[in-house]
Amino acid sequence: CYCNGRRKLQAEADAAAQQGEAGAAAQGSALSGLANSFVATQAAAAADNAANAANRCM
Repeated sequence: CYCNGRRKLQAEADAAAQQGEAGAAAQGSALSGLANSFVATQAAAAADNAANAANRCM
């Protein structure tokens, strides 16, 4: 696996994090603060997992 693959995974991780944040913001009025926090945490965890996979790939 080469640097291109790592950049692709990082881009996907960034996109997932942004999507998660946007989703949490859009649903903010319907969800409690706890649920919003959970959604943001899950998005951050998914981004971290993708970044970790990219780092192992090098």
